Amino acid sequence: MTPAAPSSSSFEHRLKSAHMPPPGPAYFHARRALWSVPSPNPPNPTAHTRLEQILNQEGVHENDEVWDAGLATIWRGLTNRTPLKKRLSLNMTTKILMCGWIRDGTWPRGATAPHSDDEQDDLPADAKTYPSTMSNPQSDGL
Repeated sequence: MTPAAPSSSSFEHRLKSAHMPPPGPAYFHARRALWSVPSPNPPNPTAHTRLEQILNQEGVHENDEVWDAGLATIWRGLTNRTPLKKRLSLNMTTKILMCGWIRDGTWPRGATAPHSDDEQDDLPADAKTYPSTMSNPQSDGL
């Protein structure tokens, strides 16, 4: 993969121009919501649509033909932190990473990922806050 020219991402521009709450759970949720918004400049519709169709096929995670046809190259770029030429959605990126993780043994064959963690939004507000060990001088750093 040819590295892309360094520049600020669309997300970084949106983050700079957004009115964000102070750091804390509200900031996390606002940033996550901003991250979920598709970029205004979608990737090449033909290539993007084709890749999306491939990734939505049944059994794509263990399909060697699909892997050898290009997913391996994208996966290597992602895992080597090579900037991609075209943007990928988080959903597509996760599927590509999962394909690679199955092949390298990181993800167990036949295991399924949870659909979403959005159900946590139904928890009481105090259930979402976690104590930070970073600010606790008694902490052993774990």
